[in-house]
Amino acid sequence: MMTVREILQNKCRDIYSVTPQTPVFEALKIMADRNIGAVLVIEGEKLAGIFSERDYARKLSMEHEFSKNTTVRELMVSDVLCIGPEKTVEDCMMLMTSRHIRHLPVMDNKKLLGIISINDAVKTIIRGHEFEISGLKISYESIMEAWAHSIDLREKQREGHNQRVTAIFIRLAHKMGIKEESLVNMRKGALLHDIGKMCVPDSILLKPGPLTEEEMAVIKQHPFYAYNLLYPIENLRPALDIPYCHHEKWDGSGYPRGLKGEEIPLAARIFAVVDEWDILCSDRPFRNDWSEDKTRKHLKSLAGSHFDPRVVEMFLETKW
Repeated sequence: MMTVREILQNKCRDIYSVTPQTPVFEALKIMADRNIGAVLVIEGEKLAGIFSERDYARKLSMEHEFSKNTTVRELMVSDVLCIGPEKTVEDCMMLMTSRHIRHLPVMDNKKLLGIISINDAVKTIIRGHEFEISGLKISYESIMEAWAHSIDLREKQREGHNQRVTAIFIRLAHKMGIKEESLVNMRKGALLHDIGKMCVPDSILLKPGPLTEEEMAVIKQHPFYAYNLLYPIENLRPALDIPYCHHEKWDGSGYPRGLKGEEIPLAARIFAVVDEWDILCSDRPFRNDWSEDKTRKHLKSLAGSHFDPRVVEMFLETKW
């Protein structure tokens, strides 16, 4: 199993930091210029906290007022967990997902070595720096669950979404006659359907208001990001249908490739209906959840345009 130290060796070795007195907008510019999601906050020679783009986005969503004099001290997280460099990638991911955090400073005998994010861990594992061959099946299952959980945590309002849609998807796929051996890879794809969003900036993904056309164009790239993340792993290539194609629409108006009808893989056609169901039946920041009756009518109205009519018909036959 790869260690945290090895992840740091694959990253830029510069440690970017600010002080508690640094203006927020100056810290955000540092992160944007260097394409990083967080900086360490150093006071004197001690680690005082972490400031991340996510902290800013969270305050923004709460309609917090900022001025040019707003400092990092007002937004930083001061109760900071650290991790040792010899811990494994899996240890790191499990710690971050269990504590609902996305960045960890790496300390060795009180010496600061750097900072690691959950994206670093995910991307490192995905790009082929994986696990020992022995115990591969167990490792993949636990790591995929952690990936799925980390995606939910990033969009807090979606918590539990990945697990719910995966469970419903498996039931519907069984009902449609898909064989068990095919469901193994489809389940992986369902769990990781939005993994491409790990590459979308927090400032867009967590924006509380409507997205601009340019921002929506970035969001629509996440199936391509998913493809680029997962394709290098031979064992996950058969699971790509859902992450890559679940935003395609039956009439060809979807994205990213504008596939139409049965050009869209069956797994993605099934998943698209299930995904829409869970999104509408769950509370969102900009609206309350829909009733089951309203959601069923909505899905029926989109059969033959957005969704495969046969999938919608079989979905609506079942009490979920």
